[in-house]
Amino acid sequence: MDQAEFLAKVHAAIPEAVPFSPGKEGARGKGAYILLITLAAPVPFERKALGAHSLTGRLLYVGSARGGGGIAARVGRHMQRGKGVRWHVDELTNAAQFASALVLPGGDECSIVARLLACGAFEAAVRGFGSSDCSLCPAHLLRPVAD
Repeated sequence: MDQAEFLAKVHAAIPEAVPFSPGKEGARGKGAYILLITLAAPVPFERKALGAHSLTGRLLYVGSARGGGGIAARVGRHMQRGKGVRWHVDELTNAAQFASALVLPGGDECSIVARLLACGAFEAAVRGFGSSDCSLCPAHLLRPVAD
């Protein structure tokens, strides 16, 4: 699946998501975002609670931005290379060949995950990844379902 196909599947499930641009209206506000991550080489990932995994290929990470600076600050940080690892997804975005984002001002990460899973095109990549504080979602890191 190429990047255009990947993006089309996301837009089919979440049509109101718009490409991230720090200067766009709503980017400084609170809401949710979807990181589109491409890992060209396997990235080993291990956490006691999640187990050991090797992640590669196209992935989606759904997050929220509720603090100061809003969506622009959170997504801007995710896009930085070589940053310290604060969240699990930082290891992936540091290693990503390609990372971009879609944003949903006022959006809710759990409802976005639910819609992406319900469309049948995505599944949890690592159970519990990014959703340790969430009792609704199996994960906030998703991957395309293999055809």
